[in-house]
Amino acid sequence: MAQRPEPQQDRELADLPADLRWREWLRRIEAVPFPAATPVPRDHLARLVGEGVSVDVLIGDLAAAMEGRCY
Repeated sequence: MAQRPEPQQDRELADLPADLRWREWLRRIEAVPFPAATPVPRDHLARLVGEGVSVDVLIGDLAAAMEGRCY
């Protein structure tokens, strides 16, 4: 079976200020696991964000932001 090409998206978000860029990456990381039927590997999440961005740091920031929420 032929592999589908990865959709094109702006991962670097260079036109955004750093704080908005980080917030957008957080939103992308947050959105993926909810509809997934199985755990999402870190390398899949890494495809959503800029080159050299630490997915682990994003996950940590997301966990801190979600603390106390009903999720």
